Amino acid sequence: MAKLGMTECIVEYQKCAYIVIFPDESSILLQTDYDQAAFAVSCGLIQAPEDWDGCPSKLKEWGDVDLEDISECPDAYLEVAERTETCTM
Repeated sequence: MAKLGMTECIVEYQKCAYIVIFPDESSILLQTDYDQAAFAVSCGLIQAPEDWDGCPSKLKEWGDVDLEDISECPDAYLEVAERTETCTM
């Protein structure tokens, strides 16, 4: 069960990007290192200095981060996630 203000999620690496998938099957694509670093910090996976400007290389732990270790993320990400369309043939 996720903490207050957090939502359960699954993070998967696919073709140089990460996809965050929520229980309702909506998702967010994190393509850039900047998006991925902000997500890791928001989820509490790593800590950013108070004056952090969003640059991933300024995070001490950035080289060792595995976003797939994240299992819950801030509700704000769910609020902007998009439902995945499924194709049927």
